[in-house]
Amino acid sequence: MYEMTFVEIRQNLRTKFPGLDHQERVMLQTLCVAEETGELVKEVRRQLGLARNVGSLLHVGSELADVYITIRMLAEMLELDLMHEVGHKLGIIIERGGV
Repeated sequence: MYEMTFVEIRQNLRTKFPGLDHQERVMLQTLCVAEETGELVKEVRRQLGLARNVGSLLHVGSELADVYITIRMLAEMLELDLMHEVGHKLGIIIERGGV
């Protein structure tokens, strides 16, 4: 369902930044992950009433989606199977007692 969207995003990135090589695109995407993660933290703080402005759970959900999208794009750029990596990591967490 969303595969075409991810393909389109990849193509758009190549079009928007034609002079970047693979390593530079990966670094740019990594910075996007950090940026989106910071925005998520800000919205969680707002939703919990820990910031000057009050936020909503709707904004938190939107930022969580942004983090997921940027992480998935990074995984694809690195040719990593994100769901496989998540499953592997969950196995490790379960083995050590769920923490």
